[in-house]
Amino acid sequence: ERSDSMEVWKLDIPRIPHLFTGTGDLFSALLLAWLHISSGDLSLAMVNSLGSLQEVLHRTSAYADAQVKLGKPYGAKLLELQLIQSKKDIENPPQTFKAIR
Repeated sequence: ERSDSMEVWKLDIPRIPHLFTGTGDLFSALLLAWLHISSGDLSLAMVNSLGSLQEVLHRTSAYADAQVKLGKPYGAKLLELQLIQSKKDIENPPQTFKAIR
């Protein structure tokens, strides 16, 4: 069934002060998975995808900061997404976002 209606949503997403690689790929994969799980509920899929993504980025950022404090040089290697370490947050995203229609 096709609908010609259009919805606009607002999501406030805090900035994390690092440059990460692979966030677009991760977001796309999360959104696709959550769209499937939620039977096409875009609002729920967006909220869950962004919740997981933010947790992965926070964990990655904390890891990189801790490694720099230990004397490791800052760079792309330290900012590789901590996906394995974030498994629980990917499967059960924190509900930190709300889609406002």
